Amino acid sequence: MRRISFLLSVLVPLGIGALTFPPDASDTELVLWLDSSDSGTLWQDELGTIPAASSQVVRRWDDKSLSGLVLTTNGGALTAPVLTGSVSDLGNVPAVTFSSDALASTTGSAVGISGNDDRTLVTVWQATNPGSTGKFEHIFHMGTPSGNQAYGHLVNADGGFPRKIGNHYWAGQFQTTVERNTDPNLMVSIWDADGGTGTNGLDSYYINTVDAGSNNRSALNTGTAQLVVGSRINPKSELFQGHLAEVLLYDRVLTDQELSGLNDYIHDKYGFTPKVPEPATYVTLASLLFLALRRSTTSTSVGTSRSENENTAR
Repeated sequence: MRRISFLLSVLVPLGIGALTFPPDASDTELVLWLDSSDSGTLWQDELGTIPAASSQVVRRWDDKSLSGLVLTTNGGALTAPVLTGSVSDLGNVPAVTFSSDALASTTGSAVGISGNDDRTLVTVWQATNPGSTGKFEHIFHMGTPSGNQAYGHLVNADGGFPRKIGNHYWAGQFQTTVERNTDPNLMVSIWDADGGTGTNGLDSYYINTVDAGSNNRSALNTGTAQLVVGSRINPKSELFQGHLAEVLLYDRVLTDQELSGLNDYIHDKYGFTPKVPEPATYVTLASLLFLALRRSTTSTSVGTSRSENENTAR
């Protein structure tokens, strides 16, 4: 919400309540964290007993956040992706590689975000064959397969050519200004429930730290039935083809200061994003107090000097 975002914009520069990067798994505002570079979260079996190594199938991917979601091939109903041990365009970091595969949460979208709640969704990925599987290609999708009840990231949104990176709300979509591509991408979308005009919210998008457009639209109604990577929510369809390295989901709007920290984290880990300039120096509470006291002292001195001058003139 705007009030909370404004409060955070004041407090975070002062170091109060700011998110840290690299992400902290114990942070209560981080509600989903899938990290392909953490070998302890990737498994060849759904029970999580056989670790997945390079070129082996991934039938289970564990969430590192406090939500503790488990994404699997749903008892074999979904085809398993494969772990690629090193992806050159992603800083030689491992990634889960999808072709016609998907992994779905065993407990639905149990991340504490639903309806019109604020959120910040971050995905790091590289499409290998965009446009080959249909009009949509879902990297990440959560919600319920019903009108306006889903939210996610797409390599390939519909709406004519050239097709763009975007979002699929189910029975509604949004295209960013960035065309589908085979480049490595850091995609960030931020839903601010009262950030739009009137009663609208604002869905803002950034691709590789660059503003990629925003959607000033009516309230979201995101469901909680499913959470899937590599496909849209049920039925399995509109599949992603490429490497998925990381997913981060926060239950609020991140501030500019926090986005700067996020961008630097991605740059340092994967190497393909531009280095974000150091943020401007922020005034601390202590410096504000110092300035206030200095101003008060200066005013008193000026007043005293004025009085002395007036007495001398008399």
